[in-house]
Amino acid sequence: MLYPLLHRLGRLGYVTTEWRTPPEGRRRRYYALTGEGRAALAEHRRQWLTVTRTLDGVWPGADARLAAFSET
Repeated sequence: MLYPLLHRLGRLGYVTTEWRTPPEGRRRRYYALTGEGRAALAEHRRQWLTVTRTLDGVWPGADARLAAFSET
């Protein structure tokens, strides 16, 4: 499930990939957020905070529980 998501983020231009060979010798692919990816992340976080504030109006205390997910 993770790799299809990473490939999709790459197609959207949100991440870049780079193959590297660490000292242990096994070649690995590294992923990094692009500027566009950081902007998309900020927008999704903004939307998530709007949802959590709205839910807190319906279920008091929900904001504190859900905010923990948006901070990670």
